[in-house]
Amino acid sequence: MKKLNFIILSIFCLNIYNQLFSQTNVLEYNPKPLPEDGHSYVTHSNFKNRVLDYPFVREDDILWTKTYVSQIDLREKVNQPLFFPVVPVSIGGGKFRSNLSQILLDAVKSGQITAYDDTPEEYFSEIVTPQELEALLFSVDSTEEENLDTGELEEDDILWTKTYVSQIDLREKVNQPLFFPVVPVSIGGGKFRSNLSQILLDAVKSGQITAYDDTPEEYFSEIVTPQELEALLFSVDSTEEENLDTGELELIIDTLTVQNTDIKAYYVIEDKFFDKKRSVLDSRIIGIAPIAELINKETFELEPTILFWVWYPEVRQILANSIMHNDEVKFTGPNHMTFSEFFDKRLFSSTIRKESNMYDRAIYDYKKSGMQQLLEAERIKNDIRNLENDMWEY
Repeated sequence: MKKLNFIILSIFCLNIYNQLFSQTNVLEYNPKPLPEDGHSYVTHSNFKNRVLDYPFVREDDILWTKTYVSQIDLREKVNQPLFFPVVPVSIGGGKFRSNLSQILLDAVKSGQITAYDDTPEEYFSEIVTPQELEALLFSVDSTEEENLDTGELEEDDILWTKTYVSQIDLREKVNQPLFFPVVPVSIGGGKFRSNLSQILLDAVKSGQITAYDDTPEEYFSEIVTPQELEALLFSVDSTEEENLDTGELELIIDTLTVQNTDIKAYYVIEDKFFDKKRSVLDSRIIGIAPIAELINKETFELEPTILFWVWYPEVRQILANSIMHNDEVKFTGPNHMTFSEFFDKRLFSSTIRKESNMYDRAIYDYKKSGMQQLLEAERIKNDIRNLENDMWEY
């Protein structure tokens, strides 16, 4: 009995020794590996780490196999250790902890690993050199020649269309990102963040875009030159008034200057249409017109006046390069977005003033009171919604 217990104890101690010895071999660094399955062992920094072996598998033992392509979404919380830190963090000794993308980019650029082109027909066949990777990661493009595509649209796919003129009131809170800041704010690098009116005025004065006169019969026909715009924005008027002390007439010179803060609204022309190919009711902005409150020289009262019209496809690139601050939109980083995104996503609020009709009349032509005009605008909006719903069959 004692002999049997001794044998069992000896076997138990031998198993413990083998486990400890095998674990030590796994953790030890192998200076001369023999990767029989095609995988290599490398050292990371100065730590003696090694890539653990895959279990040995014979080809004859594989009963079933398939290849899968999966996507790792770094927005999922469980995958975020691959995304952070976005900036390398020092861990002492001149070493840094980086995310997976930074590690792979540094390894490819230094030539430690080989990058391959995306060729699904035959993976890992066409090599991407570090120079080609640099050209892919960093490129210089001219925004002046860039064209923002609104998507292909064929005339045969338009099932219904109408043209609308709407007014954007900058006194509404949702539209105030178009009004502020009233003074350009520096955003670094010699660039400034301005409101929409300042952007349009600067673009017209510099000749980047063309301004058109307010001719409702035929929009975008009569060009307004920068000199004509300057005369409209800045004028000198002289009047004669009696001096109460002397009783003589004195010449008084008055200067009228239109600033960007005087622009309190915009007119927007847009085409609404139903695309039967995509089965959506879509819209395209055609033009934008700033409306300023100017003094009528006859009545000496402030009246809303259209300064000029701009062709939206022409000014769209400038708006795409101009940053605005919008507190009403969430999940946009530091609440920054472009003016083009603001208009394309229709984040503004507007009131319909006119829709295309056989009489070619605006709402104020047949609805005189302000309340009736608002109710008529809401009726037109409801007609558009009902039209979209009637396009569907269940």
